[in-house]
Amino acid sequence: MIRTGAMTGVLVLAVLFAGVVAAQTEPVEVMAYVQPASGITDVTQVRLVIEVSGLRNPQIEDPQIGALENLRMLRDRPGVERSTSFINGRVSSSYRLTYTLLPEQVGPASIPALKIVVDGKIYTTDPIRFEVTSSPKRPAASGSAGGGRGSSGNVVFAEARLSRDEVWVGEPVMLTASIYSTLRVHDIALAEVPSFSQFLATPVTVDINAETTRTEIGGRVYTVYPVRRDLLIPLVPGSYEIDPYTIQVQVQSRRDMFDLFARGTSVLRRTEPKTLIVKALPPNAPAGFGGAVGAFEFRATLDRAEATVNDAVALRVTVEGEGSLQTVDAPQWDPPSGVKVYDPEGKLETDIRGSKLISRKTWEWVLVPLAPGDLTLDPLKFVYFEPREGAYRTATAEPLRLAVVEGDRLPITATSRDRSVISLEQKDIAFIKPLRGDALAYTAPRLHQRGWFLSLLLMPLFWVPFFVWLGRRRDLLQRDLGLARGRRAKRRARKALRAIRKHLTEADGAAFHEEVARTLVGYVGDRFNRSPSGLTYELADELLTGRGVDESVRRRFRSCLETCDFARFVPSSGRVERRAEVLDEAIQLIDALERAW
Repeated sequence: MIRTGAMTGVLVLAVLFAGVVAAQTEPVEVMAYVQPASGITDVTQVRLVIEVSGLRNPQIEDPQIGALENLRMLRDRPGVERSTSFINGRVSSSYRLTYTLLPEQVGPASIPALKIVVDGKIYTTDPIRFEVTSSPKRPAASGSAGGGRGSSGNVVFAEARLSRDEVWVGEPVMLTASIYSTLRVHDIALAEVPSFSQFLATPVTVDINAETTRTEIGGRVYTVYPVRRDLLIPLVPGSYEIDPYTIQVQVQSRRDMFDLFARGTSVLRRTEPKTLIVKALPPNAPAGFGGAVGAFEFRATLDRAEATVNDAVALRVTVEGEGSLQTVDAPQWDPPSGVKVYDPEGKLETDIRGSKLISRKTWEWVLVPLAPGDLTLDPLKFVYFEPREGAYRTATAEPLRLAVVEGDRLPITATSRDRSVISLEQKDIAFIKPLRGDALAYTAPRLHQRGWFLSLLLMPLFWVPFFVWLGRRRDLLQRDLGLARGRRAKRRARKALRAIRKHLTEADGAAFHEEVARTLVGYVGDRFNRSPSGLTYELADELLTGRGVDESVRRRFRSCLETCDFARFVPSSGRVERRAEVLDEAIQLIDALERAW
């Protein structure tokens, strides 16, 4: 019996050794593929996966990605994943490096053969080729709008609109990018903005919440979210194709009891390129034309009608109206003899009203009469191009007259660079006469000596800085959607976790753990302005490490996600009492991660 037992033990060890040897001698395989394998549109985030299998702990060098055709890399560093499986007594391990790519346009795309160095040995993958199709566009004005329930096809699309398709050189035009959706939208972020290399471009503030509208297209009601506006001023004539905007949208994709706090699906949408025709201004512009294009009013005034010799007088010239005055210089004019003129200072003010640019530009000259007499300034003129009429126009101000009398002021000898020493003075002085007696004697405290009045005087010292800070913070959050998304991360995560707690005993274990994991991953995505769909365990840990999050907190974060993943695939492990512990741990993790910010 002892001998039989010993033989049995030897046979077991031999079988185990053979299994180990077989596992260790499993052939090494290196392959590259893309996900999804089909149905790739020009707004699909393509994942390039490089998979190495057959080794337990391989040393993989970062592959050198060659020239990509019709693709660009969204992130230089790959996500790293490891998986181990046990099938028919054999242990199999694989490593995956995942890159995120985005197509540039509709048409063929390709990834060249990649050389991967594994444990010092070079492996070569096969090249990958696929076709990029057009993403969902604006549906037809009539007929079916397409897209089924829970679909994000043409029920979510992006559109760019020009206020005019044909303009003159120097004529402002507004370009607006919007998202149209029949689904509930959770978040909107700009992924790409056109370059505008041939234009003077100025971003215009957009208040998405205040400017959201609804419209009907093809029998379906869409909510329209304006995402970006750019005021463009063309500089050179020609026909220009303006690149599309790329916009990332999170939309609701499911209709169940978790709809109130589901984060939805992240999709990319791209606008169609827009063509703008820029016409050259007619030749033979009148003398004095400085490039102003629009409809303007022109006026000139003196700050007084009478002055003394060597006194300073202000000549103000104002141009205002619809159009751009950014590059327009001061009007040229010939001053009369006997007057010293100092170079003007210009001040530009602009305002956006709808899709129109309203400009106001003021120049101010300082005139110093050198001799007495009546001076007449020749009418000042301003030449501009009227785009509606397609012709040049000349605006003429009324003649200005100034009566100069003798005075006792000393001559001013400063040069034009010394304008700061010249000041405009008024001599309206009324001398104060003393009171006689005590007829107006007043013994009660004056108004300015009372406590409540003094407190009112001090209030602006506290409230003005507060409102200035509040306004600047609001403008910053409207301009930087990533910052605004990060600021809302904790509030959104806590709100979602509170909603999950309400359904703690109602939901099945898999759905509960899926929502907890989605909330945690969504919080990290919001904080780093990343799409939650592309966050792996390793990438999330890398981002948190870069932020300085403590290692123990990172381990707890990953352990919580792994617990949720395990419970999703093994529903019997998610007892109701265990769910409360997972939920409490998720809340504590959000608080711990917030300390890094």
